[in-house]
Amino acid sequence: MRRLAALLVMLLLPAAAGATESAPVRSPRAVATLVADQTAVAPGEPFRVGLRLRLAPGWHTYWRNPGDAGAAPEIALTLPEGATQGPVQWPAPERKPFGPLMNFGYGGEVLLPLAVTVPATVAPGQRFRIEAEASWLVCEAVCIPEEGRFTLDLPVVAPPAPVDGTLAPLFARAAAALPRPSPWPATAAFAGREGRITLAGPELTAATVREAAFFPDGAEIDNAAPQAVTFGDGTLSLSLRLPENAAAPARLPGVVVLTDATGLRTAYDVAPAVTVLPAGPALPLWQALLWGLLGGLILNLMPCVFPVLAMKAA
Repeated sequence: MRRLAALLVMLLLPAAAGATESAPVRSPRAVATLVADQTAVAPGEPFRVGLRLRLAPGWHTYWRNPGDAGAAPEIALTLPEGATQGPVQWPAPERKPFGPLMNFGYGGEVLLPLAVTVPATVAPGQRFRIEAEASWLVCEAVCIPEEGRFTLDLPVVAPPAPVDGTLAPLFARAAAALPRPSPWPATAAFAGREGRITLAGPELTAATVREAAFFPDGAEIDNAAPQAVTFGDGTLSLSLRLPENAAAPARLPGVVVLTDATGLRTAYDVAPAVTVLPAGPALPLWQALLWGLLGGLILNLMPCVFPVLAMKAA
């Protein structure tokens, strides 16, 4: 009976089919909307909304840790009394090199979802209005801040609330890109500035993993340093580097993204404790002087130096 009532409400509200995506905010660089994964909401039940960004070719926006430059998008919701919301869920980013810098973000299309729970006090036949203010930074050769205001007005129906079949694949792709707990133990170690993060699992081999990348989230590393991938006996390691004069962190929270042989990217949350190893022994002074003298002799015996020595002698 409840399902029949929900169907009748939806039939009597034909405008609701388009209410799951707000009016767009457009610029030459991006189209932004607020979207929902349901065409209606039910009392006491959660659903998902999200900021949808469709970026022009060559432009990108940022992850929660933007890397060496940039700023993460910000979303603020205004909900009916009694409704609650969860944090923004961040799909795994990509490395975005820019000159000597390395940023973390998204190109193409990205959805930043968050959960909203409807209060149990609302009744079928009422409306559930969501207002949002968002700001985001888009970058190519230059970075441009953008912002927008959005509104969704959804009908309240008896549970279960209907899913939006058009937007469901968008939310499914965003969910698949979210980091999940790592099934493999992670360790991290640094000796001086050089270090590595290692995942231990017999299935992590050069045949099953085509690419790997680590995105720090709460610890400082040299983001632009190459992350060389090596495979050991049931392990996968990524080389890391600390910035100059930076001490090794106590823990290394972040996301490891693995790309398998088919091109599928999967992200994993890790936060291993860091082992600090002794750096290589410093060169004794007499050896440093000897190598310096030898280098000077070799340099002055090069053929291109002879004319200069003759000029100095004259």
